[in-house]
Amino acid sequence: MVHDVNSYGENGSRGVSVDEEASVSPNGFCNGVTINGHATSEGNRLPHKRLKWFDELPPVLQYNKYVRSRYRAGYTYSECACSIFQYHNETGNIHTHLLPAVAVLVLLGFRLIQPWPLAKLAFYEHVGAVVLCLGGSVAYHTLMAHHQDYHRWLLMDVCGVFALLLSGVHTWMYWGMYCYPWLRSSFIAAYYLSAAGCVVAGLRARTQVQRAAPMLALLGVRLASLVTRTALNSGSQDAVWHYAITEVLSFAGAMINVLRIPEKWFHDQEAADKGVRKANPFDCWLNSHQLMHVLVALAMLHLHWGAADDYHYFVSHPGQCSSVH
Repeated sequence: MVHDVNSYGENGSRGVSVDEEASVSPNGFCNGVTINGHATSEGNRLPHKRLKWFDELPPVLQYNKYVRSRYRAGYTYSECACSIFQYHNETGNIHTHLLPAVAVLVLLGFRLIQPWPLAKLAFYEHVGAVVLCLGGSVAYHTLMAHHQDYHRWLLMDVCGVFALLLSGVHTWMYWGMYCYPWLRSSFIAAYYLSAAGCVVAGLRARTQVQRAAPMLALLGVRLASLVTRTALNSGSQDAVWHYAITEVLSFAGAMINVLRIPEKWFHDQEAADKGVRKANPFDCWLNSHQLMHVLVALAMLHLHWGAADDYHYFVSHPGQCSSVH
């Protein structure tokens, strides 16, 4: 038998009873109340479904045992869309990547960031990969509550990550070793081959550790390329610093996510073993995945700054290869 011994109620929310919870959608479309398990709605409004505890979830959603409450599961796609502005344990994960994606599009729309005049294709490829990565993450965290299609949305998230890794790093290898074409081509080929293997391994993975481990091969190639271009004094050295910060932020985010910090430190295993439902203070905010999202967003910013520095160095040093040959 499962017992509730905290102030969150059965659905894991403060101040809301076990049998009644109202939605918080600002436009009214998603408003509704669930009373005694029966949805009440007006017109075409969708009910706000009862949030679940970890032990109530289908196995596909039980990937972080330290996050205990306020889960969505069994949602339709319409209910998933309505839940974007509702309060649950994916709210932070959605908005930590939704807001940066919107910011990038707004900056582009108002021309507050300009394409690189002599490399517009590279610019749009680079920025497009950033938006694709952020958008894939938002789609995954929003639509995973329709858990029957969980792996489809996980695939979108993974593909967005690899699109960013390939696009951004191709830029720093291409411009950073422009005067060493054979070396440049070797690094790019090694990186793409490693990425292909990582995609296959990542799609077969069933845990965060299995999904993160193949990334070490890509990390190795990236670090080797940075060390090489630094040793050769090739390209913008300011860009190298931005790329190094990108790697530090990304690695820190990955480690925090894999180690489940900080929610792991506040998990009551004794209560869980006894079947007692007890919310974790980090169920909804500042848990490991959200911290990773913030660090990854900052890493994207430094990746863009590095690419911009490489571009400006490239166009301002037209004779840079003359001293090499």
